[in-house]
Amino acid sequence: MTKNQDEEAMELQAAVSLKRLQGKRLMVVLVVAAIILCIILAYIVSKFFHTNTDTSTAGASVATISTNDPNAKQVDSFYDMDELIINLVPTANQRHFLKMIVSFRLAHQQDVAVVTSNLAAIQDSFLIFLKELRAQDFSGSGATMKLKEELMKRVNKVIYPVEVKDVLFKEILVD
Repeated sequence: MTKNQDEEAMELQAAVSLKRLQGKRLMVVLVVAAIILCIILAYIVSKFFHTNTDTSTAGASVATISTNDPNAKQVDSFYDMDELIINLVPTANQRHFLKMIVSFRLAHQQDVAVVTSNLAAIQDSFLIFLKELRAQDFSGSGATMKLKEELMKRVNKVIYPVEVKDVLFKEILVD
Protein backbone atom coordinates (compact mmCIF):
# COMPACT_ATOMS: atom_id res chain seq x y z
CA MET A 1 0.00 0.00 0.00
CA THR A 2 1.16 3.40 -0.77
CA LYS A 3 1.12 6.40 1.42
CA ASN A 4 -1.62 7.91 -0.66
CA GLN A 5 -3.82 4.84 -0.25
CA ASP A 6 -3.20 4.83 3.52
CA GLU A 7 -4.27 8.45 3.73
CA GLU A 8 -7.41 7.72 1.71
CA ALA A 9 -8.24 4.72 3.92
CA MET A 10 -7.78 6.84 7.05
CA GLU A 11 -9.93 9.61 5.60
CA LEU A 12 -12.59 7.07 4.66
CA GLN A 13 -12.47 5.55 8.15
CA ALA A 14 -12.74 9.04 9.73
CA ALA A 15 -15.68 9.88 7.49
CA VAL A 16 -17.45 6.62 8.46
CA SER A 17 -16.89 7.24 12.20
CA LEU A 18 -18.05 10.86 11.76
CA LYS A 19 -21.20 9.58 10.03
CA ARG A 20 -21.86 7.15 12.93
CA LEU A 21 -21.33 9.93 15.47
CA GLN A 22 -23.67 12.23 13.55
CA GLY A 23 -26.24 9.40 13.34
CA LYS A 24 -26.07 8.87 17.14
CA ARG A 25 -26.35 12.62 17.76
CA LEU A 26 -29.33 12.79 15.43
CA MET A 27 -30.96 9.87 17.27
CA VAL A 28 -30.44 11.56 20.68
CA VAL A 29 -31.84 14.83 19.37
CA LEU A 30 -34.90 13.04 17.96
CA VAL A 31 -35.54 11.18 21.22
CA VAL A 32 -35.26 14.38 23.28
CA ALA A 33 -37.55 16.21 20.85
CA ALA A 34 -40.11 13.37 21.06
CA ILE A 35 -40.05 13.50 24.88
CA ILE A 36 -40.53 17.27 24.90
CA LEU A 37 -43.36 16.96 22.36
CA CYS A 38 -45.08 14.32 24.53
CA ILE A 39 -44.81 16.54 27.62
CA ILE A 40 -46.27 19.53 25.75
CA LEU A 41 -49.07 17.39 24.32
CA ALA A 42 -49.90 15.94 27.76
CA TYR A 43 -50.06 19.46 29.22
CA ILE A 44 -52.38 20.66 26.46
CA VAL A 45 -54.65 17.62 26.81
CA SER A 46 -54.80 17.98 30.60
CA LYS A 47 -55.76 21.65 30.28
CA PHE A 48 -58.38 20.84 27.65
CA PHE A 49 -60.04 18.09 29.68
CA HIS A 50 -59.59 19.71 33.09
CA THR A 51 -62.89 20.26 34.92
CA ASN A 52 -63.36 23.14 37.30
CA THR A 53 -64.06 21.85 40.81
CA ASP A 54 -65.67 23.78 43.63
CA THR A 55 -63.84 23.13 46.92
CA SER A 56 -66.85 24.18 48.98
CA THR A 57 -68.62 20.96 48.00
CA ALA A 58 -65.62 18.66 47.70
CA GLY A 59 -66.69 15.06 47.34
CA ALA A 60 -70.35 15.86 46.88
CA SER A 61 -72.45 17.07 44.02
CA VAL A 62 -75.08 19.75 44.08
CA ALA A 63 -78.01 20.08 41.69
CA THR A 64 -80.75 22.65 41.46
CA ILE A 65 -84.12 21.93 39.87
CA SER A 66 -86.59 24.67 39.12
CA THR A 67 -89.91 24.70 37.37
CA ASN A 68 -90.79 26.79 34.32
CA ASP A 69 -94.01 27.98 35.99
CA PRO A 70 -93.63 31.75 36.65
CA ASN A 71 -96.01 31.51 39.64
CA ALA A 72 -93.90 28.83 41.30
CA LYS A 73 -91.48 30.23 43.85
CA GLN A 74 -90.25 26.80 44.94
CA VAL A 75 -86.75 25.85 43.79
CA ASP A 76 -85.40 22.56 45.09
CA SER A 77 -81.69 21.99 45.50
CA PHE A 78 -80.15 18.61 46.03
CA TYR A 79 -76.98 17.81 47.94
CA ASP A 80 -75.39 14.39 47.34
CA MET A 81 -73.40 13.06 50.28
CA ASP A 82 -70.36 10.88 49.83
CA GLU A 83 -70.70 7.14 50.16
CA LEU A 84 -70.96 5.87 53.73
CA ILE A 85 -69.65 2.41 54.63
CA ILE A 86 -70.51 1.30 58.16
CA ASN A 87 -69.88 -1.91 60.09
CA LEU A 88 -73.16 -3.09 61.57
CA VAL A 89 -73.61 -4.90 64.89
CA PRO A 90 -72.42 -8.50 64.32
CA THR A 91 -75.00 -11.28 64.68
CA ALA A 92 -74.33 -15.02 65.14
CA ASN A 93 -70.61 -14.62 64.48
CA GLN A 94 -71.32 -12.93 61.15
CA ARG A 95 -70.09 -9.46 60.37
CA HIS A 96 -72.24 -7.23 58.19
CA PHE A 97 -71.69 -3.82 56.69
CA LEU A 98 -73.89 -1.13 55.22
CA LYS A 99 -73.00 0.85 52.13
CA MET A 100 -75.25 3.85 51.64
CA ILE A 101 -75.41 6.92 49.42
CA VAL A 102 -77.99 9.58 50.27
CA SER A 103 -79.07 12.88 48.79
CA PHE A 104 -80.77 15.75 50.62
CA ARG A 105 -83.56 17.80 49.06
CA LEU A 106 -83.28 21.40 50.25
CA ALA A 107 -85.71 24.26 49.85
CA HIS A 108 -83.16 26.87 48.68
CA GLN A 109 -79.80 26.92 46.92
CA GLN A 110 -78.20 28.89 49.80
CA ASP A 111 -79.05 25.99 52.16
CA VAL A 112 -76.36 23.93 50.42
CA ALA A 113 -73.69 26.09 52.10
CA VAL A 114 -75.17 25.29 55.53
CA VAL A 115 -75.15 21.56 54.77
CA THR A 116 -71.58 21.75 53.48
CA SER A 117 -70.32 23.62 56.53
CA ASN A 118 -72.00 21.09 58.86
CA LEU A 119 -71.11 17.98 56.86
CA ALA A 120 -68.80 16.53 59.52
CA ALA A 121 -71.50 16.81 62.19
CA ILE A 122 -74.08 15.26 59.85
CA GLN A 123 -71.82 12.32 59.08
CA ASP A 124 -71.03 11.87 62.77
CA SER A 125 -74.73 11.83 63.64
CA PHE A 126 -75.43 9.29 60.90
CA LEU A 127 -72.54 7.04 61.89
CA ILE A 128 -73.47 7.00 65.58
CA PHE A 129 -77.02 5.95 64.68
CA LEU A 130 -76.15 3.46 61.93
CA LYS A 131 -73.43 1.61 63.91
CA GLU A 132 -76.11 0.48 66.36
CA LEU A 133 -78.22 -1.22 63.68
CA ARG A 134 -78.21 -4.90 62.71
CA ALA A 135 -78.62 -6.40 59.24
CA GLN A 136 -82.14 -7.52 60.16
CA ASP A 137 -83.13 -3.90 60.78
CA PHE A 138 -83.04 -3.29 57.01
CA SER A 139 -85.60 -5.90 55.94
CA GLY A 140 -88.76 -4.60 54.32
CA SER A 141 -89.89 -1.27 52.95
CA GLY A 142 -91.21 -0.16 56.35
CA ALA A 143 -87.70 -0.41 57.73
CA THR A 144 -86.40 1.77 54.89
CA MET A 145 -89.04 4.41 55.60
CA LYS A 146 -88.16 4.40 59.31
CA LEU A 147 -84.48 4.76 58.40
CA LYS A 148 -85.31 7.68 56.09
CA GLU A 149 -87.29 9.43 58.83
CA GLU A 150 -84.55 8.91 61.41
CA LEU A 151 -81.85 10.26 59.09
CA MET A 152 -83.99 13.27 58.20
CA LYS A 153 -84.61 13.97 61.88
CA ARG A 154 -80.87 13.78 62.61
CA VAL A 155 -79.78 16.01 59.73
CA ASN A 156 -82.45 18.61 60.52
CA LYS A 157 -81.30 18.67 64.14
CA VAL A 158 -77.73 19.40 63.03
CA ILE A 159 -78.50 22.13 60.48
CA TYR A 160 -81.37 23.87 62.31
CA PRO A 161 -82.91 26.44 61.34
CA VAL A 162 -82.35 25.19 57.78
CA GLU A 163 -84.54 22.22 56.96
CA VAL A 164 -83.98 19.22 54.73
CA LYS A 165 -87.25 18.53 52.93
CA ASP A 166 -86.42 14.93 52.15
CA VAL A 167 -83.66 12.33 52.40
CA LEU A 168 -83.38 10.36 49.18
CA PHE A 169 -81.59 7.02 48.99
CA LYS A 170 -79.38 6.57 45.96
CA GLU A 171 -77.98 3.27 47.16
CA ILE A 172 -78.46 0.97 50.13
CA LEU A 173 -76.46 -2.23 50.29
CA VAL A 174 -76.37 -4.53 53.32
CA ASP A 175 -73.88 -7.38 53.18
